[in-house]
Amino acid sequence: MTDKDLSKISKVIKLEITNKFASLDSKLDRLMIAVERLSKKIDTINSLAISTHPSKIMKEVDFEFEDFIFRPLDEVRADFEKTGKYSKEFVDSLMKGLARSSIYADKKN
Repeated sequence: MTDKDLSKISKVIKLEITNKFASLDSKLDRLMIAVERLSKKIDTINSLAISTHPSKIMKEVDFEFEDFIFRPLDEVRADFEKTGKYSKEFVDSLMKGLARSSIYADKKN
C-alpha cells in the first residue's frame, strides 16, 4: 500500500467520522428538543395537579354542613323534580333506594 492509498483511506475515514458526528449531533439536537417539550408538559401537569389537589380545592370552596331534618319522601321527590335537573327514572330510583335502605325505610311516608 502506498502513501497515496493511505492518504485516500484516511480521508474516507475522516469523512465517515465527520458524517457520523454530524448525524449524532442532529439526533442529539432533536432529542434535546423532545426533552424540553416533555419537560414543559410535565410542568403543566404538575401545576394542574397542585391547583386541583383536594386540599387546595377544599380551602377555596365555601360550604356549610346542615343538620339532617327528616322530611317525607314525597317532599324530597318534589324538591328533586322541581329542579328540572334529574330524569323521572333517576328520581324514581332514588326514592326506591331511600325507602328501602335509609332512615326513610323505617318511616311511613
